Amino acid sequence: MDFDSKSRFKSVANYLCTTLGVFALMACGVAARGQEADVAKKLQGFDAYMEQTLKDWNTPGVGVGIVVNDKLVFAKGYGYRDYEKKLPFTPKTMQPIASNSKLFTAVAAGMLVEEGKLTWDKPIRESVPNIQFYNDQLNSNVTLRDMLSHRTGVTRHDLIWFKSKFKRKELFVMLK
Repeated sequence: MDFDSKSRFKSVANYLCTTLGVFALMACGVAARGQEADVAKKLQGFDAYMEQTLKDWNTPGVGVGIVVNDKLVFAKGYGYRDYEKKLPFTPKTMQPIASNSKLFTAVAAGMLVEEGKLTWDKPIRESVPNIQFYNDQLNSNVTLRDMLSHRTGVTRHDLIWFKSKFKRKELFVMLK
């Protein structure tokens, strides 16, 4: 296996481990009702499970968070965010999650549409006036559906945020 294949394998393994951890939580039925003792009881053995999962998948680290009724009830890192330097993966570790963010964005947008706060097919600026595109035609016509379908004509900005010195608001202004 060459270096490029190993790197690709590790990326896939990291993705699968993260996804597996999330699905394992769902499968275990972690439905804590906001009581920390209840959460701890339902998660008995979970730490050992995650440590074994890291070994089985040969993955350096993963973060797990559980939200119940809009409240974070569990957050923990397992393994290392930087294996060579032995820096631990913590609940505050930032980790790119590839295209999973597209799913989260689409689901959140759909929920806002369902609540009547956004619409799929009216210009997005009617609902979110501070979104500013690089020309008036886009400003007047781009819909939420266009944005989620990547058919606005706006160029990709995939790496503008990674290890950036800019704050989110600054990045938002720059994305035109």
